[in-house]
Amino acid sequence: MDKRLKRYLLIVFAYGYVSVTTADQCQAKIQLTHYEPGICYHNFDHGECTDQCRTAMPAANPACFTDLSLPCDIRNDLFASAPGLQQQGNHTWVHISDLLNFPPLHSDLHIVRQDLYQSLYRDYISPPSLRGFSAASQQVKKENFRLLLISEVKALTAPLKEAAVFKRLSLGLALEPGVQDEFADIVSRTNDYPLFSAAEKSALIAELEQIRQSELMLWQFIRQSDTVLIGQSRVDYLNSQLEQLALNIDNLNGEKRAHTLAKIAATGTPLALNFRDCPAGICFDPIAAGGGDFYRGMDQILTHFESLLNPSLEESLLLANTVGDGAPPGPEPHPDFSGLMNSHIDAYRADPSRDNLRRLELAINVAFLQQDIDGLSLYSELKDSAVAEISGQVFYTPYEDHRVLLCQELSNIDKRLEEIQQEVFTVSAAAQDIIRLMIEQGHSEELLAQLQQLIARLQALSTESRQLSQVDRFSPDRHTTVLWNLDTQQQQLDPTSRDIRIEFIAIDGTYWIPAVSMPLQRLIPSIADIATIKGTLLPTGNGRMAALNTLSLALRQSPYNSCSAANQQIRIIVSVTDSSGAAKRYSLEAGLNQL
Repeated sequence: MDKRLKRYLLIVFAYGYVSVTTADQCQAKIQLTHYEPGICYHNFDHGECTDQCRTAMPAANPACFTDLSLPCDIRNDLFASAPGLQQQGNHTWVHISDLLNFPPLHSDLHIVRQDLYQSLYRDYISPPSLRGFSAASQQVKKENFRLLLISEVKALTAPLKEAAVFKRLSLGLALEPGVQDEFADIVSRTNDYPLFSAAEKSALIAELEQIRQSELMLWQFIRQSDTVLIGQSRVDYLNSQLEQLALNIDNLNGEKRAHTLAKIAATGTPLALNFRDCPAGICFDPIAAGGGDFYRGMDQILTHFESLLNPSLEESLLLANTVGDGAPPGPEPHPDFSGLMNSHIDAYRADPSRDNLRRLELAINVAFLQQDIDGLSLYSELKDSAVAEISGQVFYTPYEDHRVLLCQELSNIDKRLEEIQQEVFTVSAAAQDIIRLMIEQGHSEELLAQLQQLIARLQALSTESRQLSQVDRFSPDRHTTVLWNLDTQQQQLDPTSRDIRIEFIAIDGTYWIPAVSMPLQRLIPSIADIATIKGTLLPTGNGRMAALNTLSLALRQSPYNSCSAANQQIRIIVSVTDSSGAAKRYSLEAGLNQL
């Protein structure tokens, strides 16, 4: 490994990330990829996947860039040789492909880890390539900038548009000032875009304003409507959703039914819904509008409750459509865990260096989803300075059209395989005893009939064992959604817009921090999204939050990921900074294997 890089990695992996630039460290601005839709990091399709950051520039599209601290000589060598080097005004940057293909960084343990992951799961995952990058033409940059801003305006107005659709008046009023401020920022960036003429800027701003008004047309109608009627309509809709949830629960068997009822009771909502078994099925106490006091806390409480109601509905549908005993076979071959282990053991025996030992440790972590000591130590260190430790609420929702293989069902399959193994041993021994008797006593139709029965049983057990051992454990079959509420005040919504930044996240046998060279979604491709009501924090791990102080994480999981004993805890550290610059750190955790 390059000695300059060793010094850098020692700092990064021992202490998390470099928060200041020292005399030996220089800032490197890196252009990231951000493929849409999110499935592209798991199953890339050239015809369907688009890199939203393909033609980005730092001033115009800051969400597409990150700054890394690198040893100055490493940084200078990288920028001197990078094919994707670009410059605009005071900004000079390289593309993420330049960084990940830079030879001195090939020993970066996060890059090694991702190579191991892709090698092991090559039959289950197909990420986008990072073979190289070339700058686009000026015309393409201009058109992509326009398309990006249109997407930004639609994403900016989406929460307010949704608030109008579902009559969330209090939420909309809390979000509205931030939408106006952020739209002004989009206009400012348009005016500053260096490739546009004055006429092009004016035309684009007019187009964006027209889109904004169109997207918010329903909201303008809702905010001017009779608030009593809006409130009653909102309550009626939510009660209809609760009725659907009750019907879904009523279709579940005893264990799944009890699990769902207990989960609803533990949501922490102040609403007295009292879901319970009644003679005619599941019943509950409907929500009451509450008259003139509806917008003095009740509407706000309902907004918090809705964030839990929607995934509860989806989870109840998932539980009614599980695999059970009809688990489908997975693709062949299965991941070669033993081959991965043996190759790295052999490499260490041939050269018992520290680097090869770390690679062996990484191989174990990747294969068996173990968190390494460095990651856990860093998490503990960051957690010590958190103002609050918050447990998330976990929900499971369907993944495409897959039937989910629950952890209990997978456990039953494994137990049955053990039973088959034991029965095969017993039946084989009995068959051998009969054969010995036939050798000693000569031919016997009675003994032959017994032997044929035992052989038939062995054949049946072999068929059952083969079917069960081929169960698909590694293809995604569920979305795991985790919700954290950073504010326990459910009767009010904070309109203040704040910055939120992921400082640490650990899942699937690895961890990510802002200083590592590998982008978050590429390092942990099971992450489908991580977002606040204001929008996604991808690709950089930075975003905004307002009104609802909630963070949601969506994971794309297989039975192996979801049910592995080593992968039962997700750990996240976030930092939230208000307009005055005051920052608070939160420790977020959640237990994942709940089904």
